[in-house]
Amino acid sequence: MLLGGGALDGKRVLSPRTVQQMSKNQIGDLSVVELHSLIPQLARDPVRVPGSGVKFGLGFGINSKPLPAGRSSGSIAWAGINNTFFWIDPSRKTCAVLMMQTVHLQMTAPMPSSNNLNAQFTQIFPKRWPGDAW
Repeated sequence: MLLGGGALDGKRVLSPRTVQQMSKNQIGDLSVVELHSLIPQLARDPVRVPGSGVKFGLGFGINSKPLPAGRSSGSIAWAGINNTFFWIDPSRKTCAVLMMQTVHLQMTAPMPSSNNLNAQFTQIFPKRWPGDAW
C-alpha cells in the first residue's frame, strides 16, 4: 500500500501526501541516536544495521544515503522486539518483511542464526532481486 502511494488493490487508503509525509524526514538536522532498552531484563539494546535509520519519519527510520547493501537513499524501515523487521525501498519499488517471532534480544548467549539475520537479510535481498516486482 505504501509502495502504491496509499492505494491498495485500486482502493485509496491514504492520500499520496500522507504517504509522502510519513516517509519524509521529520526531525530536521537531528540524527537518530543509538537506542537503549528501557527494560534490560526483557530486551537488550537493539542492533541497528550500519548506516540505516539516520533520520526519522512518521513511523519509520529513513536512510539518508544509499546503503552498501543495496537499499536506496530514502528507503524506510522498522523492527519489532520479537525479531520482526521490514524495509521499503520506494525508488526500487521493492519491500521485504522478516518475521521470526522470537525474543532473541533477551538472550545473553550469541544466537548466530538470528543475531545478525536482519543485517544479512538487508544485504542479500536487494542484491539478489534488485528492482523485481513481486
